[in-house]
Amino acid sequence: MRLVLLGPPGAGKGTQAVSIESEYNIPHISTGDILRDQVDRGTELGREANVHMEEGLLVPDSVVVKMLLARLEEPDAKEGFILDGFPRTLPQAVALDEALRDRATPLTAVVDLKLPDGHVLQRLEARVQCAACKTPYNLVNSPPAVEGVCDRCGGKLIPRNDDKDAKIRRRLGEYHDAIPLLKEFYESRGIFHRVDADASPSEVGQRLRAALAG
Repeated sequence: MRLVLLGPPGAGKGTQAVSIESEYNIPHISTGDILRDQVDRGTELGREANVHMEEGLLVPDSVVVKMLLARLEEPDAKEGFILDGFPRTLPQAVALDEALRDRATPLTAVVDLKLPDGHVLQRLEARVQCAACKTPYNLVNSPPAVEGVCDRCGGKLIPRNDDKDAKIRRRLGEYHDAIPLLKEFYESRGIFHRVDADASPSEVGQRLRAALAG
């Protein structure tokens, strides 16, 4: 399976990706995590990306595409992947489509997780992630078994740096600007699905799998 999860911040893309990752034994690839790793390691791409991330802006397509395509070349992505946070723009979608077409490995499905803007801020107030393995949690809907400790690796749970009100609102605007173009692009390929994400993670997971099966 080669799956793209779209949706506004807080829609549950990371939570659903972790579940599918375990079920299908394919990697959950988050562009946010890739970018943060590049920034933490102080790479040239990371420094360039950080200028934009600190302002809550989208990192230029050329930077994101280069990092993402390099990640898809790694052995664990050979049998499939789940993309979380990519593509965010039509040029990114076109670049991904061309790269996968060259490899004869087109996307299986693209799912847009829909969530009202008013609920986005509510969810993000309770959102944390593991400092070590980046597993996402929501302290209301999907808390860890032990407070402050990652179920997966035992790492410390921390707030995400990009969950700031001004940045969230800017990212929401960018999502709403881009999604009509992405929807049209992927609908033309017959692989676009829309799932209501305003429910518990387990219910959204059932809806997501129903969309994929349909």
